[in-house]
Amino acid sequence: MAPTTYPPSEIYFFKELDEKVETYGKPFKLVQDVTILNTAAAKKALAASPIKLTGRLEYQACDDKVCYAPTKIPVSFDLTVK
Repeated sequence: MAPTTYPPSEIYFFKELDEKVETYGKPFKLVQDVTILNTAAAKKALAASPIKLTGRLEYQACDDKVCYAPTKIPVSFDLTVK
């Protein structure tokens, strides 16, 4: 699987920790390419559209005072192939 594509980040300097970290302060889009193999099983699944892609988003949110515990949430997408 190809790696997820992230937009350019902003660098935030935590004075208390003397540390620079990459951050996103505005809405952004992640891009993940998906490749479907040309197999009989894949063709059968695609013919029974929609198909469900599932995964997990792992992230950590911070504000100007605290960083919260890292979180993992399930995500899914229904795709119709035409």
